[in-house]
Amino acid sequence: MIIAYLTDHVSATGAELCELLDLQPTRIRTIVREMIAEGIVVAEGGNRNRTYRLKA
Repeated sequence: MIIAYLTDHVSATGAELCELLDLQPTRIRTIVREMIAEGIVVAEGGNRNRTYRLKA
């Protein structure tokens, strides 16, 4: 669902992903961290302003 959301939208915040998937922020961070390690997603910005987008 995260990949589909990021395909339709340029980027997403952690809060947007929490709302989309109805999960806690810690679970979203774990999922996104795994996606970053696999080279699917890129994180941009600092801790409070972090956004995620698909890797080009």
